[in-house]
Amino acid sequence: MYFMVDAAGKVIAVNPFGAEQLGYNVDELVGQPVLGVFYESDREAAQRNVALCLEQIGRPKAGKLARFVRTAR
Repeated sequence: MYFMVDAAGKVIAVNPFGAEQLGYNVDELVGQPVLGVFYESDREAAQRNVALCLEQIGRPKAGKLARFVRTAR
């Protein structure tokens, strides 16, 4: 799955597969804080990864944070 975020950490794009794996539609994630899909205990590490991405704008960044909050549907 991939997410594209703006400088404020808001989702500007996500692939449909990634959204579906989290229990969302793409439209439900766009405009929301990307940190909202992570468990509270993982948000600090996720924030560090987002900060690293923002330091290297325009370069793809891969990371592994495998614990995501899924919505109940």
